[in-house]
Amino acid sequence: MTQPDVPVPVRLERVVDSLFRGDWRTARGELRRGGDAEGQRALVDVMSCLRRVANCQWLQCALGDVQAAMGELDRATDTLVRLGAKSAGGGRLLIVAEPACSTQPQHLMRTTTRLVVRERAELDALRLIFSDITRGGRELVYACAEHLTWVEFDPFTVLVHEHDQELLGLGDAAYRRFRIANPQDISARATKLRQFAAVRRGSVTSQTWHRMGGYGSVREAALMVLAGEQLTRGRADLSVRLGRACAVQYAKHWAKTLRPDFDANLV
Repeated sequence: MTQPDVPVPVRLERVVDSLFRGDWRTARGELRRGGDAEGQRALVDVMSCLRRVANCQWLQCALGDVQAAMGELDRATDTLVRLGAKSAGGGRLLIVAEPACSTQPQHLMRTTTRLVVRERAELDALRLIFSDITRGGRELVYACAEHLTWVEFDPFTVLVHEHDQELLGLGDAAYRRFRIANPQDISARATKLRQFAAVRRGSVTSQTWHRMGGYGSVREAALMVLAGEQLTRGRADLSVRLGRACAVQYAKHWAKTLRPDFDANLV
């Protein structure tokens, strides 16, 4: 556990590391501690950006709300640009090399920029998938793939925290369903992904889930999707969240075990 007297910059470095791993729970706990930013407005702004990223990950994990998650990144991007981060316009941040002589706030701004770029690239890739996906069944399959990466295979979600339900912000019924892939929540996740891409209206209904054969069939198809993908959908030069890494690696091992001649390029 982090001690209360740990300097704010050191604690923010730990928050960045936690968020790169996808451990938004630990990041939120560290950020709630607040502390003296030593009179440096830049540190306060970086802390605000990291809260946005933690919210972005929580929204995707607990609620599947990708639109709200992107909104958090938009606000973090605006703050980083105001702090001096380079932008290519349209919400796109540029990762620049860190100079040899860099203050701690500047270093934290750059590492936070890398984190925001990583998160945005993943969401952009997901939006692109849903912009060109077959209606209905495939939407449900990809929504299940998101459940696998954010819930079933995410080590920080598999671990049931002491204040688990409170951290997730879920009501009793939603919390009881949370870790189990089910038609209600996977359909809701698929609907939010469809709306995020903004190419068609309406909801993805649970009837599609049952028509496909239920949990077993949908999960199998989702694993095959992950087996055929690269480790990261976004920026290959930035480290991938552990939940996605664990899900993709399992899916590839599963596919190879069943079919030794499995070629991800042919999926």
